[in-house]
Amino acid sequence: MAGFGGTRRFAVDRRLGEGGMGVVYAVLDRDTGSRYALKRLRDITPDGLLRFKAEFRALQGVRHPGLVRLHELFEEDGQWCFTMDLVDGVDFIDYVRAGDGATPPCDERRLRDAFAQLVDAVSALHEAGKIHRDIKPSNVLVDRSGAVRVLDFGLALDIDAGESRTSVHRVVGTAAYMAPEQAAGRRVGPPADWYAAGAMLFEALFGRVPFEGPALQVMVDKQHGPPDVPPAGGVPPDLVDLAMDLLAVEPEARPDADEIRRRLGRAGPPGRPGPQRRARGSTPGQIGLVGRQRELAALRRALADAQAGQPATVWISGASGVGKTALVDQFLAELPEPTLALRGSCYEREAVPYKAFDELVDELSRWMRRQSPDRLAAVLPQHAGLLPRLFPTLARVDAIADAPATGAEDHSPVELRGLLFDTFRGLWSRLAQQDRIVVVLEDLHWADADSLRLLEALTRPPDAPAMLTVITSRTPRTEMQASGRPLRLDGPVRDLELRALDPPDARRLAARLLRAAGAGRAASAAAIATDARGHPLYINELVRHALTADAAPDAPPDLDAAIGVRVRQLDPPARHLLALVALAGRPVAAEVVRAAAQMRRLEFERAEGQLRAAGLLRGVRGSPPVVDVFHDRIREVVRAGVDATARGALHRRLAFAYADAGGADAYPDVVLQHLVACGRTRRAAELAAEMARRAFATLAFERAAALYATAVDLGGDAAGDPSRLHAARADALACAGRVRDAAEAYLRAAGGAPPAEGLEHQRRAAELLLHSEAIEDGEALLARVLGEQGLAPVAATPAALARAVARRAWVRLRYRRIPLRDPASVPVADQVRVETLFTGATCYALLAPARGFVDQARHLHAAYRWADAERMVRALAADIAFLAAMGPRELRRAERALARLRRRVAGRVLSDSDRIWIAGAGSMTAYQRGRYRDAAARAAEAAALVRDRAPWLYSELRIMQVYRFWALYYLGEVGELAAGVARARREASERGDAYTFLLLSTGLLSFDALAADRPEQVERAAAELSAHERLAAMPLQAYWIGWGLASADLYAGRAGRAVERVDALDRTLGRDRVRHVPQVRDEYAGLRGRAALAAGAPARVVRRVASRLLRSPLVGGPPQGELLAAGLLAREGDRGRAERRADAAARAFAAADMAMHAAAARWRRGQCAGGIFGDELIAGARDALAAMGIAAPERAVRLLAPGFDD
Repeated sequence: MAGFGGTRRFAVDRRLGEGGMGVVYAVLDRDTGSRYALKRLRDITPDGLLRFKAEFRALQGVRHPGLVRLHELFEEDGQWCFTMDLVDGVDFIDYVRAGDGATPPCDERRLRDAFAQLVDAVSALHEAGKIHRDIKPSNVLVDRSGAVRVLDFGLALDIDAGESRTSVHRVVGTAAYMAPEQAAGRRVGPPADWYAAGAMLFEALFGRVPFEGPALQVMVDKQHGPPDVPPAGGVPPDLVDLAMDLLAVEPEARPDADEIRRRLGRAGPPGRPGPQRRARGSTPGQIGLVGRQRELAALRRALADAQAGQPATVWISGASGVGKTALVDQFLAELPEPTLALRGSCYEREAVPYKAFDELVDELSRWMRRQSPDRLAAVLPQHAGLLPRLFPTLARVDAIADAPATGAEDHSPVELRGLLFDTFRGLWSRLAQQDRIVVVLEDLHWADADSLRLLEALTRPPDAPAMLTVITSRTPRTEMQASGRPLRLDGPVRDLELRALDPPDARRLAARLLRAAGAGRAASAAAIATDARGHPLYINELVRHALTADAAPDAPPDLDAAIGVRVRQLDPPARHLLALVALAGRPVAAEVVRAAAQMRRLEFERAEGQLRAAGLLRGVRGSPPVVDVFHDRIREVVRAGVDATARGALHRRLAFAYADAGGADAYPDVVLQHLVACGRTRRAAELAAEMARRAFATLAFERAAALYATAVDLGGDAAGDPSRLHAARADALACAGRVRDAAEAYLRAAGGAPPAEGLEHQRRAAELLLHSEAIEDGEALLARVLGEQGLAPVAATPAALARAVARRAWVRLRYRRIPLRDPASVPVADQVRVETLFTGATCYALLAPARGFVDQARHLHAAYRWADAERMVRALAADIAFLAAMGPRELRRAERALARLRRRVAGRVLSDSDRIWIAGAGSMTAYQRGRYRDAAARAAEAAALVRDRAPWLYSELRIMQVYRFWALYYLGEVGELAAGVARARREASERGDAYTFLLLSTGLLSFDALAADRPEQVERAAAELSAHERLAAMPLQAYWIGWGLASADLYAGRAGRAVERVDALDRTLGRDRVRHVPQVRDEYAGLRGRAALAAGAPARVVRRVASRLLRSPLVGGPPQGELLAAGLLAREGDRGRAERRADAAARAFAAADMAMHAAAARWRRGQCAGGIFGDELIAGARDALAAMGIAAPERAVRLLAPGFDD
């Protein structure tokens, strides 16, 4: 792209060069002020993107001063880039040659030193298991200090993959420097890089490359022998001999790294640390897995489950170096054939979309390219052509690239993501039907939120792909979930937490490592295992130390001593930096610790590089970059070496570095820890309170609550009024949904608050308790708050109901003269009075409707007298909702009142609260009328407003969710209903909200269990809910529990038992005016009629119920009556009339958008019609019900439309 100006974070300074795949720029990091080189992928094709990512990933985990350090891979606005160290230097040949006309032609001192550094760098790459495959002068730069850096790893390859990924059809590299075997497309290994290094040495000595001419001719000439040695004077003979030996045709004839160093007079890389990697002999392939038999057995059982068609997930957690990778390596090595095993790692320094899956999908694309068109056709799901929107490299697969990619424009971004997730899941489901599938996601602790969402979608039951998913992470699953990261795996998960090895296994590991390293003197494996406490990484540390010159021959192994040796060898700046990171006590932002160390940027980067190369420091997930000690024993050793005075000073530096860098928001506990550690508790309390306020403003409610608690604990008077801190914490807890905790915090706040504020805090506590299991406590507290305001609780007696009607009429007469006051003009005491009555109205609305009706009338009257504009709109909207549920005439009044309210506010700028309540009132009136599509849409609108703009209105959100789910039931949108109810139940359970959990688990909302063909779940849930005695005894709750149980009985064919439950419901409906709610009346009548029909009750009983439903003013009532009448006619043998009435019912249900009921009616019509036409009707209805997500359509029809020869 011409004119590339950089990214949001990186500003382009200048263009440095261009290669086969990308363009390299010098850039400035706007966030940190650092300068880097940035490589941008020039032409974004699936193949190019795959190679670009492979180049970045080639050096992950490899650290050496001679290898250019790659920093971050990221995608932004469709542009793929990665950053790396900016090397200000010249290429190798320009550095070592003095110039074309100079004598001698090269600077021998420079050449020997630079070539030795090149050997060290390439050797480090080989020891890390990589081949470069493109060593040439332009990829080897020398900076002004004479330091050599190797770069451009676009062709780098794992050594073990050298044979499988090199073919005669694709020769890669640069002809002049390419080894003969590489030019011929044969297997390549480390000798290929030494050939290229020899070609560079030859060019440095003689001023030309070994073979000259067209590229193809050069590659052919190399196959026949080494080049001729040109005549030249003053050229060191030993270097000429070395160059010619490196240019040998046969790879095995070339010197290796040790031989090259020997001939250069260097036994090793003096003064320079080696690459950061495992200790020699420690790789699983060399020593094999030691121990872990229990974990291997668990993996094998999980694989057996997947082979039996049951999705399985195994989460392997453990500290760095404990052996997670070794365990997975062994498990994959023993997989039976054929198995499609795909493995991908999540990298710290990548910021690419869905990075936990990115490398795995790259591997999948390679596998798919090798499959036949017929094989791919069998596994590609619908919408497969859209998958490259998630993972562009999938477009490398012709079958996916050629598939239609239409339909995206028909979806919102959220809907489109859902479609893509479902398509990705469908791909794996089809793959699992064809093959045994094992998917490994490594280092999930680095994962981004989108990756975790995708993982949830992939493993979510029901019907998750029948494959084994193996996850490795430093963090246990439960800990990751508790940390607030968006992760929830609903399917079966086996958690394997790897700890230290058992003593026998630890001793065996130490002995194997010692043997593999060729230990020539006695070294006690048992002593090493004991001191390392069985931790594999620590065992490696001690083995490495035991083989160094620093270890005394007869000294017992001492891990602390081994670490101490490495720390003492550090330069002073690196030791200072390490002390700060160790005292931080956890991962720390690199910029924060740099500021605490008071280092210039270049000094910091050198110190950090030395610590990483020494295996003392590692990167941790985070952006900007985050660092930590490599393991906890290092932290312990370094901390112990810092005296008390210095420790306090370092804590102070860390605290203020965090504050200055804004890190207090990201790591508040760290800032407070350091402030307390250096004795500044007053400042810590002030900071905690301020951070809590900011956290609340950004909707981070759990964090806000924790910080307010910290402020109080550290000395609330320093941070402000303790009562206000308690109240603020309670607000945060309430917004987070922690009902009981929030109520307790409000009561603490009430103790020291002014009278009016204290009453408001108690009111909030009462409201929350009424939503929990502690209903009695909530009622008592609400009564006390009412009493202190001269407002005694009122029972729903006939006199109270009459007064409620009168109050409504009084307000209605004055409706046009409502004063819409400014909230600031309303005294606090009046606001509290209105809020208290509102609490009574809303809390009792679904607990005891008649009591709620009385309290709502008092609330409406109080709002007219004392409320501001927003509270008045809320009172009117709430009144509309109450009216709609009180009977047919009241429903008509509610609809007229809603129209008036909308006209009344039409000229105003509506607040979020206004919009929420008006939408909510619209949803409730539409639902009571039976306009379910409108009800669901308006409830969703209100719920979205609460989530996005007013999350503190949790009670309102709960009501909107319930109405939406009820509407979805009647609309027949069973899949959406089941998924939404499951999520909402989980949230209510986590919040301790027993009231909402009961609402979501009974009545219509117990249908998700029946849709899954699990009627026993309804009984189990009812038994659990009945344990909440006070809550389950409330009239509506008792009705819904009984309704769900009777429906489960009908579904399961237990008609007699269903009739008994319905009779019990009749007594419940007589309490608290429940039977006057129009929707409840029709629901109960329909259930009663179906139970009677299924049980063979007298015809007059069924006709009476059907007649009542046929007269219903709700749109869903008459078709239910028609279907009951049809069932009765079918039972009596009048098939013709039964068919006509079933057809009428189906048409009426369809007109009402009641798709599930319409399908049941069509099914019954088909039974009555018989023949081919009838069979077609039944088949169509069965397909429709199955498509809705109903597992057993026949049983669902028995529930919805009994009486037809069941």
